Amino acid sequence: MVFRWSDLPFRRKILILILANIILGGLFVLLVGTRLEHRTIISLAETRVRHDLVSARTVYASILENMMTAVASAADRDAIRLRIGNPSDPALGAILGRVAQIGRLDFLTFLNAEGRVLARSDSNASVGDFLDLDPFFQKILAGERIEATRRISASALRKESTWLEASGPSLVLFAAVPVRDNAGQVIGILYGGRRISGDNEIVDKIKATVFDDVASSAGDEGAVSVYMDDIRAATTLVDAEGARVTGTRGDPDLLRDALRLGRPWTGRARVFDEWYIAAAEPLADHDGTPAGMLILGLREQPFIALRNALSVKFALLGLLGAFVLLFLLIRLTGRLVRPLGDVVAAASRVAQGDLNLQVEVSSRDEIGELGSAFNRMTAELRKAKANLLQWTWTLEGRVVERNQALRNIQDSMARSEKMASLGQLSAGIAHEINNPLTAILLNVHLLLERAAPDDPQAAALRLIAEETERCAEIVKGLLDYSRRTPPERTSVDLNSLIERTVGLLSGQAWARNVRIVRDLDRSLPPMPMEGTKVQQVFWNLILNACEAMPAGGELAVSTRRSADGREAEIVFADSGPGIPGEIIGRIFDPFFTTKPSGTGLGLAVAAGIVEQHGGTISVRSEAGRGAVFTVQWPLSETENGNKGSRP
Repeated sequence: MVFRWSDLPFRRKILILILANIILGGLFVLLVGTRLEHRTIISLAETRVRHDLVSARTVYASILENMMTAVASAADRDAIRLRIGNPSDPALGAILGRVAQIGRLDFLTFLNAEGRVLARSDSNASVGDFLDLDPFFQKILAGERIEATRRISASALRKESTWLEASGPSLVLFAAVPVRDNAGQVIGILYGGRRISGDNEIVDKIKATVFDDVASSAGDEGAVSVYMDDIRAATTLVDAEGARVTGTRGDPDLLRDALRLGRPWTGRARVFDEWYIAAAEPLADHDGTPAGMLILGLREQPFIALRNALSVKFALLGLLGAFVLLFLLIRLTGRLVRPLGDVVAAASRVAQGDLNLQVEVSSRDEIGELGSAFNRMTAELRKAKANLLQWTWTLEGRVVERNQALRNIQDSMARSEKMASLGQLSAGIAHEINNPLTAILLNVHLLLERAAPDDPQAAALRLIAEETERCAEIVKGLLDYSRRTPPERTSVDLNSLIERTVGLLSGQAWARNVRIVRDLDRSLPPMPMEGTKVQQVFWNLILNACEAMPAGGELAVSTRRSADGREAEIVFADSGPGIPGEIIGRIFDPFFTTKPSGTGLGLAVAAGIVEQHGGTISVRSEAGRGAVFTVQWPLSETENGNKGSRP
């Protein structure tokens, strides 16, 4: 599969990759968009049912308010108050019956302050019984008017009206007011009620008010129900035969949140085989205890159908957009890939030897940069070809230059051999001359001891002694230069050796007004070398620096590790007049000196000692800017290993 993919044309690869991104991106957007549409539509539906629940609660409250108005009006009627004193008057029950009929009440009852029933709206119902004056009636006797949704037992309901049949408790819309005499004293209670259980007129009225604009060809979309516990006491829902489903059980999740927990609820509720977007609110008794529940909902299927329709439209628009993008990509990739084809064709011609070819660069993007790079490549190839031809033409001259370099190397080797021979000759001469010089110097000192201080010959003898001593120094230098014996190595601390040498020469530096400054790296390890010989190197370099600054100056002596950490460096930098460029290459040659009384062997001997210890010595200087001598010795392999392992 990888091989087949690599064999595809570049243009087709781009199209496949972009098309794959479009398809995957489209599927992702479609999935996310459908999810967002679903949540948005369901959220809007939930918002609507919450608003509809507020409207339904308003309608429900208006029914209660109408009941309260009817009961309160009856309590204020003089016809009722005048007959309260005569409970056996049958006209009182008839008046209550007419008021109950006008106010759409199922019952209307009057009882005195002791709780005895004096009259009922149903003429067939018994009177004279006593009711339990529970907290509800106590509030009425205290002068309050109360309207509430109450649960009434079947036996209590049958006492209120003989035609109200019930096998269990019923939900009742209840309104009660105090009855006062002409002096304003509470002398009784007038209460009325309308049973909700089995009475669908209330839910039909709420539905007609709230869902007057919700209908479809599939039937009613909105539903209203009043629950007592988990049983539908009244509902607009019907079964397949069109009968009301009063007495059936509702969704347990809805009942748990709205009825048992006593709080409003919004969400999905399953009603038989369909899902509804529902909202519910508890119906409270006078003390806030939930007595029932008002619920309304909209069928979810129309909203799902709307979501699906929007998703299909969205998918069709996305598909159309994908085809448009694909068409544009085919056109654009052709324009993008065409310059690459030009570069490939040009590269084939360059491979055939046409180095003067240039491709046209019409953009500044990556393909344009590729074309520019191709043009630069052909230009460099032309230069390389020209350089190759020129190198071929000048090969003979290069051979001559290399031969001259070889001759220079041979001359250098010859000079080295001569210097070695000179060292051997110097050693022989030094041995031959040293003994006569010793005898001459000894006899001169004997003659000086015998001569009187004012003897004219004493000055001549002292001159002979001084010159003889100078010859001895020259002989000593020749011996030091000629000795090539391996050094006797011991562990030497370079910093301590420098401190000791500076201390020995501090008097001479002070006499010449030279200030010696030290900057020593104390982390340098001890090194294997012959201390006396190395001290001779430091002695010569410090003494030469002091002599190069007759008017005074500063000498900086420092130790450090090299940049790569493999060598120890000792640097002597003076502030003297410096070394002229024409002689700086000869200062390590034996017998070369610029001092009137020098032998020219000090730096030569020092260089020899450094080389014997496997090190190097170098100098850099500019006239008028002082001189810098650098001695380098390789650190031991153990120290290099430790240095490399440091964090």
